[in-house]
Parts: sequence; structure tokens; C-alpha cells
Amino acid sequence: MKKRNIELFLSVLIVAVALIILANIKQDVFLKSNYKIIDEYKSVNDIVLTEIKKQDQLNILKASLKNEFGSDYIKKIEKNSESLNLVKTIESFFEKNDLGQTIYPNDFGGMYIDENDELIIQLTEDNVKSTSLLQKINYNKLNITENNIEYVNNSYNELNYVNNEIINYFTNNTPYSNFLGNYVDVINNKVVVELKNISLESQQYFKDYVIDSDFIEFKIGNEVSPASTYKAGSGIDITYTMRRNNPNGGYTQNNVTGYCSIGARTKLNGVIGYITAGHCFGNMDYDIIQSTVNNGEFVKRKYNQTMDAAFVKLGSGHSLSNNLAYTGWQASSINTTTGFVGQNQLVVGATVGKVGKATGYGYGSVVSMNYSYTEKNKINNENYYHSGYVRANIGIAEGDSGGPVFLLNNSIISSGAPLVGIISSGNNTITLFYKYDDIVSQLGLTKY
Repeated sequence: MKKRNIELFLSVLIVAVALIILANIKQDVFLKSNYKIIDEYKSVNDIVLTEIKKQDQLNILKASLKNEFGSDYIKKIEKNSESLNLVKTIESFFEKNDLGQTIYPNDFGGMYIDENDELIIQLTEDNVKSTSLLQKINYNKLNITENNIEYVNNSYNELNYVNNEIINYFTNNTPYSNFLGNYVDVINNKVVVELKNISLESQQYFKDYVIDSDFIEFKIGNEVSPASTYKAGSGIDITYTMRRNNPNGGYTQNNVTGYCSIGARTKLNGVIGYITAGHCFGNMDYDIIQSTVNNGEFVKRKYNQTMDAAFVKLGSGHSLSNNLAYTGWQASSINTTTGFVGQNQLVVGATVGKVGKATGYGYGSVVSMNYSYTEKNKINNENYYHSGYVRANIGIAEGDSGGPVFLLNNSIISSGAPLVGIISSGNNTITLFYKYDDIVSQLGLTKY
């Protein structure tokens, strides 16, 4: 009897344990299944929230465009892009010399995009049919009419000759205190010389010592300075020591702290880094003794009268993307690998944007393709003459130096705004930058 009771007890116990195990297995399967449902829900929810955020940003951009340009802003963007494409085509008609420089015909006055986003081609001859350029335009059936032709007195070659003579003079001579800058004003078919004081005596002084030409128009200019600020702040925090040998022996040395902006990711001999402005690491005629960058290591720079750029090796634990730190009119990222060597498309009147740490996002139009100016350095109070800039009517402030300048057109939302330059100098109404392709070439960098 006892034996049968024990056997019965064990049978009941085994069944009970089996039921408990089965129940736990079902509960575990149930919980795992629910966890999977919860995880899937979270994933879908994150995607929905991301898309809502993107849509909100797009709505803000659209509202900004409508406020600035009206409800037909899309047509305006498309028209500006069409004009830029025409510029690229027309540039291809011109011959090149052995150095790859464009040889413009003597009856060509210049090109620019007007306020209606129409391409304007300037000619110096009265008989429109006599120009080889117009013959090529007609032969290729380009969308050019009489409304796109403007007759001017001075050829582009003549204007460039005078402007280059000024550049050559100040490249070899220290700029005097009243002189500020010079550039070819394509729209008004003149060479503009900017002075602090444009009295008759001041103009005559320039004519006597630099060049006297009927092509020149004197204007009052605004002083500009490198856009980096030499004080502690956000952005790329930089400290460095610069040294210059004195003619009479000894040396001058300065310890500087300041900040600039990241321009664009790039590589140097396979090493990942980024471009910023060359003057962020000291004056033009000084050597860099030592430097510290908060997110990397200063490697090289080219800072002279015709270039202002530096390469910084990215530090361990840091990464770079092409997303803009500040977004605005139709741009949230840049394209650093585009084959936009045309910067031939970069023409007076083209719409460009910029981003810098100090003033964020801004946009405007190209004013000059070959601007020169005199910088009065804040540290040693000496004048430095710079040439070869592209000038745009966008305001910047100290700390924006090194930031990207990009082309705005109707295709950049999906592919990124084509990077065309790196901020060097300016003021609250002007941005001066060197072309991206020139920087990459002169520093020996690789795009990616």
C-alpha cells in the first residue's frame, strides 16, 4: 500500500513539474513575442518621428523661400540654374592657353546673371552678327535672344589687364593706408578701386603711383579683416605660437588663442581631416612653432597673397560628415566630391550660401570673380595685400573663417549643395573666399 502511494505521489509530482515548465515556456515565448512587437513599434515610431522632423524642416525652408522670393520661388531657382548651365556652355566656346586659362575674344565684355535670373552677355561691337560668339550661340541653338545681349564700351580683356596691373603693383609694394581693394565690376563694365577717402587728391595719388586708366571707377570701401577671432570661444578652438625672424637679428614671437570654422572634409595622403582658413594659424609671414586644435592636429597651410587655406588632421574619436551645422535656404548639406571644377559656372550673379560658427547660415550673390583687398592685421598693425578672391554679398563675422561656401540651385536638396569655396575674410556685408578646387590643388588634398 505504501509503495502504491509513493508511486502515485511521484506521478502527480512529475505531472505538476511538467505543467510548470510548460507554463514558463509559454510565458517566455509570449514575453519574447511582445518584446519583439514593442521593439518593432519603437523602430516604426522613430522612423515616423524622423520623417515628421524632416517635413517640419522642409516646411520651414519653403516658408523662408516664399517670404524672400514669393510663391514662385521654385521657378526662380530653376531659372538661375538654367542661366548657370548656359554660362558653362558658353565658357566651353572659348579657347584655352597651354596653362588651361581661358582666352576671351576682344569683343567680349563679360557675363552676369541679372536680378531676374537672366544671363546677360556683354559685347563691345555694334553689329551683333559679326561676333564669333553669337555665331556659335546661334549654331548651337542656345536659348539666347536680343534681351540677353548688352553692349558695353570696355572688353573683358581690357578690364582684366588694368585689374591685374593693380594686383601686380600691390603684390610687390606695401599697400598705403588709404587703399583698400580692387576688382572687376562686370555689371557696370568698370574696374573698381576702393579707397577710404575718394577725394580728388586721393584719386590723383593712386593715378600717379599705381595706374591711371579711364576704366577705373573710385569708390569708398569698407575695411575687412580675417574672419577668425583671437579669443576663446566655441567652434574649432585653436592656440598657437608664431614666430618671425627680424631683419636686424632676433625674432618676434606671439602666442595666440582663437577659433575658426570647419570648411569641408578631405584627405591628405590618405589621412582624414578638414580644410579651414590658413590665417587661423597665424600671420602670413610667420612660421608656426607649435599649435593645438581641440579636435585634431594642424598639418600644413598655404597663406600668402593668393591663397588662404589649411589642412587639419582629424583627431582620434572624432568623425566628419557633409551635414551643415546650420541649415537654411534649400541647403542642409554640402557635396564635396562633385566634379564642379567650373567653377566656370560660378559667375557674377550666381546664388551662393555660406555657413560659419559666428553668424550661422547666410546666402547672397556673387559680386566679383577676381577681388583684391588690403588687410590691416590686428596683431602687428601691418598691411597685407590679397588677390584672387571671389566676393559675395553675404555678411560674416570673426569666427566664420574656414567655413564652407556652396552653390544654391534646384537639385541640391537630394544631392547636397556643391561646395565652391572656403571663407577667408569679410565684414557684415561681404564674404571673400578662395575656390575649393584651387585649395585642393594647391594643398595636394583628395576629395571624399
